[in-house]
Amino acid sequence: MAQPYIQSTEGVKALPGVSISGYGPIQHQFSPYDWNGGTIVAIGGKDYVVLASDKRLATGYNIKSRGITRTFKISESTYIAAGGCHADVTAFYNNLKYRATMYKFDNNEEMGSEAVAQLVSNTLYYKRFFPYYALPIVAGLDRDGVGYCAGYDAVGSYIRSKDNYTVNGSAASVAMPILDNLFGTSGVSSGVYPKKSEETGKGVQKYVTYSAEEAVEIVKDLFVTIGERDIMCGDAIDIVVISQKGIAETTFNLKAD
Repeated sequence: MAQPYIQSTEGVKALPGVSISGYGPIQHQFSPYDWNGGTIVAIGGKDYVVLASDKRLATGYNIKSRGITRTFKISESTYIAAGGCHADVTAFYNNLKYRATMYKFDNNEEMGSEAVAQLVSNTLYYKRFFPYYALPIVAGLDRDGVGYCAGYDAVGSYIRSKDNYTVNGSAASVAMPILDNLFGTSGVSSGVYPKKSEETGKGVQKYVTYSAEEAVEIVKDLFVTIGERDIMCGDAIDIVVISQKGIAETTFNLKAD
């Protein structure tokens, strides 16, 4: 019967009564990915969109940083934010920035939100056999000036949110039911209590009728709730409000434990 040995301060010691026969050689595994958390929330209104992401970078039970930025500006009217493996997220952002810059030089104009959304999908799908471990949301204004937000999986499948709100990342399962209760009208509402949601003049895309200021306060309360239930979320959040008036960026502090 084979016995395992350990190296101690007293030399090599056998572990009596422990057999490793039948288990084969000990293998050391390596993964190129790490899960660093990151919760992303987007809410679109008639003439604005709010994009928020937390600033904590963690792995397991360890906090590596309390002040990273997950939001990234692609064009004058479109931002992206992503959770996942932060190394992949950073490489993904750099790739998108290069492609958006080339688009601007080739076409003498910035990319619109719909174009950015398709670019993100193509970029993720191109890497599907060794994917970016990134779970992004694209947020901006569409060609009609209505808030635009779209969520993705890691290989580029995406959809523009029908009710114009979405969540991705670490605490998506916690945050989405809260937003469904506040805004949802498509398949998540009994219809007993009316929601503050309207359709555009074309009757295709819905948007929430809360003001941008109200949406920001809802996002703050949402992240306070998430921070109590998800150890990967905390410290602070970056909030970006994109509207016809311009772009406003603020930071809201959360608990640091």
